[in-house]
Amino acid sequence: MNVFELDPAITAAEARATFAQAGFVEPDGEHVAWRFFVYDSTAENVRDAVLGLDIEPLVQIRALIGPGDRLYLTNVRAERRPDLMGVPVDWFEDRRMAVRVELNTYDAAGQAANAGKSAPVMLSRVRSLSEAAAGIYDNVVVCERGSALSFVVQSWGTAGFGYRLGPQSGALIAEALYVTNGGQFETTTAALLYRYQTSGAVIVAEATDVLGVPGGAVVAAQRIETRTWALNAYAQGGQTYTWPGLASSIEQIIRAAIDAVRNVAIRNGLFGAALLPPPADQSVIRAAVVPGETITPGTTAAGGPSGQSLGSLSVINEDDPTTQPIGVALFYLFVFDSAAEAARIVGAVNASAP
Repeated sequence: MNVFELDPAITAAEARATFAQAGFVEPDGEHVAWRFFVYDSTAENVRDAVLGLDIEPLVQIRALIGPGDRLYLTNVRAERRPDLMGVPVDWFEDRRMAVRVELNTYDAAGQAANAGKSAPVMLSRVRSLSEAAAGIYDNVVVCERGSALSFVVQSWGTAGFGYRLGPQSGALIAEALYVTNGGQFETTTAALLYRYQTSGAVIVAEATDVLGVPGGAVVAAQRIETRTWALNAYAQGGQTYTWPGLASSIEQIIRAAIDAVRNVAIRNGLFGAALLPPPADQSVIRAAVVPGETITPGTTAAGGPSGQSLGSLSVINEDDPTTQPIGVALFYLFVFDSAAEAARIVGAVNASAP
């Protein structure tokens, strides 16, 4: 590994000259163009955190130093496995629902699988840093391969909410599970899931190539969707709970029209209480980079038996999950190639988080 001790007062251009003289970076070519990444950028567009070559003589490297007191460079012409840049987040949100991905620390199978593993990295507004391999992923989760995962699903609901979770190609983790509001109505509640609904197996992150996913299905296998919808009436424990707003069959026609207007208002932030606290100042973007050479496409797979038990209820009335979702949160799953890379990158990403 090359180690350079540089004066923080020198410019990026001078640092580049030092790297080039040592053979650490090569001149720009058809498939290579190394650029400095600017940590603690104040740009709205995270792509602006890549320092332009013409600006390098004007910028001291003290302004570019990131986690670990290191300078970070990215190849903006990489054709394969480009570096990914995004903003570290705790939740992926859509309207009045959100999902969080964590390590499964709740049962023996999860604890055994995750021994020594780093927590998953959640990034939003993710972009490829390469002009030759453009990609817009919006939300990305990166974790060590073999990690046992758990999901926290949070949503507003009428008498409760239903949710579906899993890859868009491959076995669903949950086809239809329900969370009640405990006899209250129009409130926000949450569910914790760390097993497959049908098989009862733990949820494991694995590389698509290890699982033999065909090339044409890889992106769909990576794309993990969480969808919630309103549970309007249900029976449980000998009691029936009905949302007071549930209309008669005739009134539902009117309600559908009202819902259409309401959903437009929700999308524009004009209706309902916020699910999570207001976001931090979005004019300050502390982006992070995940080197493309350290990760590979991943998806979810069934592991060993889980210790989680699921309750039961009888659904009396619910909204249509396809046409009337409360929200739909999507992310793409990648896995680190090695435990060492996972520990190094996760540490750097966590250090860059606000």
